[in-house]
Amino acid sequence: MSVMGRSGVTNAINIALVAAVAVLAVGFVLVASSSRSVNVNMSSPEIQQNVITITGSASVKVVPDEARLQVGVVTRGQTASEAMWANSETASRVFSELRALGLSEREIQTTSISVNPEYDCSSGECVLKGYVATNMMEITLRGGLISKAGEAIDRAVEAGSNLLYGIYFSVSKERSSQLGQEVLKAAVSDARSKAELLARELGLRIVGVASVSINFSPETMRVPISAFEATDGAVRSTPISPGEQTVWAQVTVSFKIE
Repeated sequence: MSVMGRSGVTNAINIALVAAVAVLAVGFVLVASSSRSVNVNMSSPEIQQNVITITGSASVKVVPDEARLQVGVVTRGQTASEAMWANSETASRVFSELRALGLSEREIQTTSISVNPEYDCSSGECVLKGYVATNMMEITLRGGLISKAGEAIDRAVEAGSNLLYGIYFSVSKERSSQLGQEVLKAAVSDARSKAELLARELGLRIVGVASVSINFSPETMRVPISAFEATDGAVRSTPISPGEQTVWAQVTVSFKIE
């Protein structure tokens, strides 16, 4: 059995320590390498979903097939019953004239009837001067009758109507629904063609749809009428033209790409 000197023991210890440190260092490198590889796997690009968002639109011009106008009768009397009696007589004449135009009862709708006291406060003290009765009617013109909107106004005024709140032209619900489907299809086609062009130029491919939003609306137009012109007590013919309105649709689509 050989005996090792002090310097030999010291050298052996140093060699052992170096070896241990080397093993620990290798272990740390392996652990660090393993950790980095896990992180790389966790950040796979397949987790990210890519989309492009495109807006498509379409519109169509259409002649309105529906018109609504509001006419009314205002009468005055010393008593409430007197004002209402005069109002009822005049409103009946207006109703008869509109029926003679070809309108049905359901196309002439009474929207409000009221009677209210009227005061004179010009002297600083309000004094009852009588009563005011008001009868408002809404007239709906459809189809061929829409061309008689001006005549309807003339007849109503000649019969005694002295209130007019204007005329509204619109596209009927049935026609609006039909046109809405057509312009919606065209808007979707517009968005799709734009997306395909963009994807093709960028070297991408559309693989699906992530989301869609729709905005659709027909326009309703109001024609304000402030006064009637009269000559020798006769109402001059009121020219009314429905013109054209726009039914439009807009879609915003987010397409999935790869």
